[in-house]
This record gives sequence, C-alpha cells and structure tokens, in this order.
Amino acid sequence: MKKSLLLLFMALLCLKLNAQITTSTISGLVSDNGGGVPGATVVAVHTPSGTKYTTQTRGDGRYTLPNVNVGGPYSISVTYLGYQPQTKSGVSASLGDDMKINFLLSSDTKQLDDVVVKGAQRSNSVFDKNSLNTTTVFDAEKLAATPSTNRNLNDLLRQTPQARADYNGGISIAGQNNKYNSVSINGAPANDQFGLAATGTNGGQANSSPIPVDAIDQLQVNVSPFDVRYSGFLGGSINAVTKSGTNKVVGGFSYFLRNQNLAGKTPTNDESATRIKLPDFTARTYSANLGGAIVKDKLFLFVAGEYQKSNTPKVFDFANYGNTTTTKADIDGLADLLRTKYGYEPGGYLNNAATVDRKALTAKLDWNISNKHKFSLFYNYIDAENVSTSASSRTAINFNNGAVVYPNKTHQFTAELKSNFSNKLSNSLLLGYTNVLDDRGGLGNPFPSVQIRDGASNINFGTEAFSAANQLKQKTYSLINETKFYTGDHTLSLIEDAEYNDYYNLFIRQAYGAYVYNSISDFVNDRGPASYNYSYSLVDDIAGDGSAAAAKFKTYRVGLAFQDKWDVTANTTILLGLRADLIGYGNQPSVDNYFNNTALGNIQKYYDLSGARSGQAPDAYVSLSPRFAIKHSMNDGQTQFRGGIGLFQSRITAVTPGGMFSNAGVLIGGYTNNSNPRLPNGTLPFQPDVNNQYTAEAFGGTTTSPSGEMNIMAKNFKSPKVIKFNFAVDQKLPGGIVGTIEGNYTLNLNQTMYYNANILPSSSNAVGVDNRPLYSTTKIDFNPSAAGIQNPYTYVMLVKNGGRAGRSYVVSGALSKKFQSGLDLSGSYTFSRAQVMNEPTSSQNSSQWRYMETAFGKNNLRLSNSDFDFGHMVKANASYSKDWFKFGGTSIGLFYTGQSGTRYTYVYRNSILGDDGTSSSNDLIFVPQSASQLNFVPLTVGTGATARTYTPAEQAAAFDKFIDNDPYLKDKRGKYTERNGARLPFVNMFDLHAEQNFYVKVGNSKQHLAVSFDINNVGNLINKDWGRFYYLSNDNYTLLTVTGVNATTRVPSYQFNPTVTSAKDNAFTIQDFSNYNSSRWTGQLGVKYFFN
Repeated sequence: MKKSLLLLFMALLCLKLNAQITTSTISGLVSDNGGGVPGATVVAVHTPSGTKYTTQTRGDGRYTLPNVNVGGPYSISVTYLGYQPQTKSGVSASLGDDMKINFLLSSDTKQLDDVVVKGAQRSNSVFDKNSLNTTTVFDAEKLAATPSTNRNLNDLLRQTPQARADYNGGISIAGQNNKYNSVSINGAPANDQFGLAATGTNGGQANSSPIPVDAIDQLQVNVSPFDVRYSGFLGGSINAVTKSGTNKVVGGFSYFLRNQNLAGKTPTNDESATRIKLPDFTARTYSANLGGAIVKDKLFLFVAGEYQKSNTPKVFDFANYGNTTTTKADIDGLADLLRTKYGYEPGGYLNNAATVDRKALTAKLDWNISNKHKFSLFYNYIDAENVSTSASSRTAINFNNGAVVYPNKTHQFTAELKSNFSNKLSNSLLLGYTNVLDDRGGLGNPFPSVQIRDGASNINFGTEAFSAANQLKQKTYSLINETKFYTGDHTLSLIEDAEYNDYYNLFIRQAYGAYVYNSISDFVNDRGPASYNYSYSLVDDIAGDGSAAAAKFKTYRVGLAFQDKWDVTANTTILLGLRADLIGYGNQPSVDNYFNNTALGNIQKYYDLSGARSGQAPDAYVSLSPRFAIKHSMNDGQTQFRGGIGLFQSRITAVTPGGMFSNAGVLIGGYTNNSNPRLPNGTLPFQPDVNNQYTAEAFGGTTTSPSGEMNIMAKNFKSPKVIKFNFAVDQKLPGGIVGTIEGNYTLNLNQTMYYNANILPSSSNAVGVDNRPLYSTTKIDFNPSAAGIQNPYTYVMLVKNGGRAGRSYVVSGALSKKFQSGLDLSGSYTFSRAQVMNEPTSSQNSSQWRYMETAFGKNNLRLSNSDFDFGHMVKANASYSKDWFKFGGTSIGLFYTGQSGTRYTYVYRNSILGDDGTSSSNDLIFVPQSASQLNFVPLTVGTGATARTYTPAEQAAAFDKFIDNDPYLKDKRGKYTERNGARLPFVNMFDLHAEQNFYVKVGNSKQHLAVSFDINNVGNLINKDWGRFYYLSNDNYTLLTVTGVNATTRVPSYQFNPTVTSAKDNAFTIQDFSNYNSSRWTGQLGVKYFFN
C-alpha cells in the first residue's frame, strides 16, 4: 500500500532530483558609522531589461536579493530617511554566486556620485566570500573568446583545470567517469540519463550539442560544490543558463564553414610518405537569434536556432596498416568476395566519411509579474542524425557500411517561478519535462557482423553488432522547490526535489549474428569461426526495430535537503547541510520461473547472489549526504582558505538496471560460444541471411523460453556514491595576479561490480612462470543427472556493490591576471591519479564484465588504473580584445593544452584464463624475466614465396628485445602488466580564435559585421611535426598470441611476430581529423551580422 501511494505521489508531481541553480544572488551590508542600518530600501535594476528586485535590510543591516538573473549590468541603490541615497552600478552577477555589495551611508548633505563597479571585480570572483565551491564560470566575454570549431559545450568545458576531453568529445572531471557528470540547462536535466553517449548529454550520440552555443548566457562548472542544491553526480556539475530578451531588440545571424582548404596535410612520422590534403568535404553551420521586449519592462522573449550540415572525411593510408603481410589487394579481394558471393556491399575503408545533419531551436519567455515575482518558460528542441564511422587504423580495417546511424530527437520544457516574498523569505519553483528519442541503426544493407583477426589487427565489416535492434525512448519529469529564510547572519535553505523517469528500450545485441574468424583464409574458405554470437526475440519473429522484446521500466528519486550558510564573521563563512534521497524503481522485471526454481539454487552453490533473483528489482532506499564547507579570509582579504567534505549521490544511470528488464530470460534468447563453435556435424558455415541465423536449437540447445542472457541485481544494490574532500588556498599576488593551489580527493562508495554467475569458479592454475587461474568453458549444470549441460543461458550477469573502494585525487595550481588593456591571462597545472575496480563505460552489463582486462579472472578483479586517469595536464589561456577608433574591434584567444597520453593495456590475443572462452583477448600478459621461460611454438609469417617460419628461439629473442626497448615492460619483468599501465605519448596542442568586428551606430542601435577564424591545433599549421595526438583501438595492444593451453600439462603456448619492433611503430595511430584532438590542423571561417 505504501509503495502504491508513493508511485501515485510520484506520478502526480512529475518530479526530478538534480536540483541545479539558474540564478544569482546579490547581498551585503548597509551600515553607517554606528553599525548596520535596519529598514533601508535596496533596489537592484537589471539595466538592459528594467527588471527590478526590491527588499529592505534586516535588523542587523544585512540584505539579500535572491533569484536575480545572471549577467548584468545591475544598478543597485539604497535609500533611507535621513541619509543620502547611494547607487552602485556596473555590477555583474555570475551563475550560482552571491555577489557581495556593501554600502556605507552618510548623513552628510553633500550629494554622492554614483559608484561604478567595473567588470574587473568579476575576475577575482574566487575571493567572493560566499563562493565556497571549486567553480569555473564562463561569462559572455569568456564565451566569445574561446576557440570553438565544434560549437558545443565541450569546447568550453575542456578549459576547466580539472577537466579532460577525449577524442570522442567526452569530458571527465576530477578523474571520474564522464557518464557521472550532471548537466542542466535552465535547471532542467540535459544528461544522457540512460548513459550511452560519450559526451554525457542528450543528443550526444548524434554528435549534437544539447543547445545552440549562441543561446548560452553563462556556463558554470562545479568540481566540489558542497552546497546541497548540487547533486546527482560524481565528477562535476555543469550548469548553463540561456539568454533572455531585454528592452532593446537585439539579434543576428552567423555562418560558419569548414572544408578541405581549411585543413592541413597528412600528419605522419614517415618522412618518405607523401603528405596530401583531405578529400573535398564541406561542414556548414547556420545560426540566428533574436531577443526583445513584448511589453517593456514586463514581458521578454529570446529565440535562437541553429542548423548544421557536415561531411567529415576520415582518411587512412594503407601503407600504415600494422600487418605488413596483408596487402591492399587482399583487402580488395575480400570486398569483391562479399559483393559477388554474398551480394553485400561493404563500402570503402580508406575514407570513411562521417556526416551530421542537425537542427536546433531554443526559446525563453520571461515575465516580470511584479518586483517580487518573476516567471520564465523555456523550450529546447533538437533533431539530429549522425552517421558515425570508424576510421581504419594501424590495428583495424573498418569498412564504411559498418557505420552506425544515430538519429536523435529531444524536446525539453521548463517553467520557473521565482518569488521574493519579503526581506526574510524567498522561494524558487521549477517544473521540467524532457522527451528523448534515440533510434540507432546500421548504415548498409542488413548483414551479419564479421571480424577477421589479422595478426595483431582486425578487419571489420557487416552491420555493427549492436545496432540492428536498438531503440530508446526516455521521458523525464521534474520538480524542484527551494525556500530560503534569512535571519541575522544565517541563510537557511529547504529544498524539495525529485525525479521520475520512464524508459522504453529495445536492444537485441547481435540480432543479425556476429562471427569472429582467425584469418582471412578461414573466412574465404568457410572453415568456421572462432566465435559466434546471436540474440533473438522470444516473443515474436522480428529481427530488428519493431520487436515486442523491449524493456519498459521506471525509476524515481525524491530528495529533501536542509542547509545553513552562516556568515560567522566578516571573514569566515561556514556551510552545513544534509540531503536525503529516496531512490527506487517504479516496476518489476519479467519473471523467469525456471531461473528462480531451478537455476538459482545451483548458482548459489558457487556465488553469493546477495538476494538477487529473477523478476525482482533492488529495494528502494534512502541515501544520506551530509556536507560541510568553510571559507576564511585573512591579510585584509589578500589570502583565503576554503575546503569541505561531503557525500555525493549519483543519479541512476539507467543502462545498468535496464539490462535487468531487457535480459530477463523470457524476452530475448541467444547463443554464445567464444571457443571455436561447431554444429553437431563438426562444421559451422557462414550464414549471410540475417533472418536465418543459427539459434541455440541448431547446437542442441533450446530456443524456447527461457534462453539468452539473464541479468539480476542484488536486492540491496545502491547507485554509486562518493565522498569528496577539498582544500584550497587563494592568494592575491603582486601585480594583480591571483593564484590558487587546490587539492581534491574522491573516494568511491557503493561501487558497481559485474559478475558472470554462469561460469564455474577456477579449480586449477596454469603451469610455468605464468600460473594464473584456469577456468572451464563449461557452464554450471542445472541438472547434472541429465545428459549434457542443462543450462539455457549465455550469461548470468549479477550486478552488486563491492570490491575495494576506487579513488582519485587531483592536485592543481592556477594563476590568472586581467589587464585593463583588454588582455586576460590564465594558466594551470593539474596532476591526477584515479583507480577503479570496474569501469562502467559500456552499454551492456555483460560487456562491462567481458572487456575488463585482468590476469586473474573477470570475477576476481583487482584495483586498477582508470580510463579517466589523465596524469599531467597543463592549460594556458590568453585572450585580448580591443576597440579601434569608433567603428571596430579585434579579439584574439589562444588556448594551450599539454597532457599525458591516454592510458593503454598490453594483453594477449586469445585467452589463457578461458572465463569468457578461449577467443577473448582481455588477459593481461605476464612479462617473463627471460622470454625463454615461455613455451613458444613455430610461427609462419606471410604466404607463398614471402612466407617465413620463425623458430621458438627466434621468437623468444625478438620478444626479449621488444621488452628491453619498452620502458614500461622492462620494468615489469617477472610480473603481470597492469590494466591501463602504459601511456601513449604526451600531447601538446594550441587552438586559436581571432575575430575582427566592424560596426556603425544607427540611432540607438549598433550594427555589427564580424569575421572570425578558429583553428584547432594551430601548432600543426606552423610546423608539420607539431600537435601529434595518438590513439590505440580499444586502448589495448595484443602483444602475444596464445595458441592454446595443453589440457594435460596446463602449460600455455605462445607465438610472437619478430617483425613487430614496438607498440608505437606497429599499433599507435596518429589521430587524423577527428572532431576532437586531431593531429591535422583544421580551421573554421565565420561571418556574423548582429545588432544591439
């Protein structure tokens, strides 16, 4: 009954948890020579719109004007009987900040002039006494000066000292997974709530910014915000507010162009290679905006739209392919075979051009109901489609028709009522609704997914394995209510917020079949695959979209928070808060009675399931998050210390529980064999017909329910949570320089762990210097008395909390100075280390388990280096703006990033462990003291007249030489390599923004025409050898091949290709023309017309 009432309450309120901030606060003290002046009238006027905020000072002379719009300028005046009026103008308010403006009144009859507070005050906002957070704010000036060829949020976010951008556009903050950031626009969630996009935002898979960048008024990035209003994240909280209309009609339009003439030639380390331009391509972006008053001082409208149409080449020179024994003629012959024998067009592989077609519209309506009440409506729309291709590289030949098509449609609405009832009471109420549709699919005609192993490389073609049946619909309803009470030197906040999410997810992995072959010859001659995987609906015969085998589920969170911000003295502020969040699921998964009645008991003989069972979602629970922060200034405000400690609860990333609803055993069936699968007759011919793949029945199993993958979650499972520690010292240095030294430490609680409870634990070990555990490829038998293995499931994925606590620390130092001449300089150095037990980056629970590199078994993980450990990072930013004469101005921005290369892992080709079959390639290698300790077997490289067979002794000698030439491996002799133990080379990149503006004044309006030029990696334009960015497919390198483990002696045997001399020469690929971190300089020309 209680649960029913709760669900009814949720449905009626349509609630949301991640309380985010959309406004600013202006506060201060009005005093005379005798102390605080009570009852004085304070009026703040937003000059552009005439919006007024009015209050009176309290008994101690303090005043607070909450819920004011960000930006400015504001004019703030104080009046009181017997004192001269006083006004301060030119005040700008930053998002989430509390701007302190104090007044000292005089009864002198001499009229006081207005005091102008210039913009320079904003540059030292780190010294705002009430700003206790580690925060980076991008105001209009900073937004305009930032290089942005991609015109999205991530171009801006990467400038945050504690943030790192990867080549997919993902932003990691403070060493945490980018999926665990919180992103809001005007207070409403803009996260990819399901957890699929690398960027972490709605429309991210479609390569779309969640909002037109020209609509952003201010952007705020919080790393350690101990204010209880911030929640729903582990890494950072990212908040954007959009522009509003004013009394003046302003607007404009712009056009941006990229093409082959605005890009460099081939980046290469091969001096003999011919450097060429990119093939012809065009990337165009059109944007327009208009704002003004519908009713002066009362009702305002701002509208912005953007259209993007781009075609981006991804070129590859076959001469750089890692397996030198495979010729271009071999690859072309394979493509011709696909066309002639199977009637399938695989597409090309030397220029896999990606395309984006995007339309975006945003609108905001502001209504000044009165001086006490303000109301706003916001709407945001995205319609985008991204054809995402994978470029070929040293370690992969990717055919173009294996690309993924990502369409996205997003509708987002918010309504906010801000009320300042009195000088002691204010309130903000925000309602929101977001509707997202992602309908992922393949590019070419339907065809099974095929991977051919080619030495240390792979050849990939066919429909991408996870795109045949993949559709996601998300609805998020939200409510946030915040009430503030002001009493003396205390500001008390009461916050009620919650979330209700409704999901529809159709996902049938490998719905067209997925084959892995050991060589081109094996595929061409149809000798059978090394691995075969296939999933299919158990409720209908539809292979792709439209199947009824979809998961439908709901999640909710309801939060209540209380906070006291206490201005202890003029120099000390303490923040103390507590939030409680009720987290749960709105429905239960489908029930598989066979699993509960038969399988469960047999599995529990080997695994602690922590109460997990089919048809059961985890219990709802209350998460408590206490917070404490303090800030103290000294030396007359020249030095300040700030720090805090607090717990932060993440939102539910729905992809994890989504597996429990999709893979319930009764919706989707399947067959998986990663150890040379064969039919009972000893063969397994390739089947090109996607509607006639081999089911479990063909291998002697069952196709009836239950079947396929089963996902279960611990009864007491809790979403990830962290405890954050922060301490910082800010110092005003000589010459107007501001310096900061800061440390952040994060300890991961409630870690999500993934176990395959369908395999038998290890009962033996390999023999030799590498004595890792050995696992049977045989599944748990649910009925040992019957013939054969009675087990219909491919995987039984158990999701629970556990393992050693992951942790990260980030240490940074920063300097900044703003000159009156228009020059603005800043720089930072950051060092980060991050370790995890599991890395939840995939879209499937089974993939989270399968692709974790390990030496001891995927059910027995150790603490390892995180994918998001960014090491050393240096950032520097210089911007300059200057008006010339009376008809124009110039602005220039230069941004530098120097950072450690991405981490990567040395692994075996094939598996000794065998916990995911013998064909998986995620075993960490053992580095012997001497390669002669390993059992090498002869290896033939090449074919025909060029073939050469290497003896075990020759392979051992070559492997020893490889190890000695690799500093990381040399240091690991006698040990296992570490997951993410090695690093790609250090990266140095400069980006440039230059803009020339011409304007003429017509009446009360300025008409502007501006020309801009942005260059990513401008260093590569200056010198062809500068600006190198390397990547490695899947961030791992298959160094040795395991040919097998002797069933009797348990001794593994190996092969090593002596022609391989180093990972850099044979596997590292120079990143060429990605949207992020490309080694080839790329430019964007812009033309803007605007009026204000």
